[in-house]
Amino acid sequence: MTFALLLLLAATPTASFDRTVRVPAADIRGLELTIKNRPGTIDLRYRTEDAASRVRAVVLAKADQPRFRAGRTVAELASTPYAREGSLKLHLVTPGDYVIILDNRPDPRHDAQVQVRGHIAYDAEPVTAWELPPRRKAAVIASSLAVFFALFWWSGRKVIAAVNEKERRERLLP
Repeated sequence: MTFALLLLLAATPTASFDRTVRVPAADIRGLELTIKNRPGTIDLRYRTEDAASRVRAVVLAKADQPRFRAGRTVAELASTPYAREGSLKLHLVTPGDYVIILDNRPDPRHDAQVQVRGHIAYDAEPVTAWELPPRRKAAVIASSLAVFFALFWWSGRKVIAAVNEKERRERLLP
């Protein structure tokens, strides 16, 4: 079991990063990354070198970085709270250019030295859509219709019985 797990991990293509980033006081810094050709999972850990520094990590599309810097609302794919250290894990389905933003905006006086470590694990095989064979597709459709009409018939009986009972009571009352 352990050997099979090690083989699976060895077969999964990854890209690692380990950087120290200086984030100026009341500013942000971005680490650009590209997810190529197929979906991948980002696993990120960060830690500030100074115990008093608090930063947060935000993952977003690279195209949204100028809007984020300007303080406008953007679609954050993942984020952490402001803390001395943190981690996040995010599965990105769409290949493209992304950025990990280290945000030190709440601290107007101190720069933050942040150690960022992580890796991107790409899916082993691209996910492909498949279609049922024609005979199985017909069986699924037929069974679904049979269940639908059985439920329709059963509930219809109950509704008709309730309507008939109401009409019968109305005829009996003066």
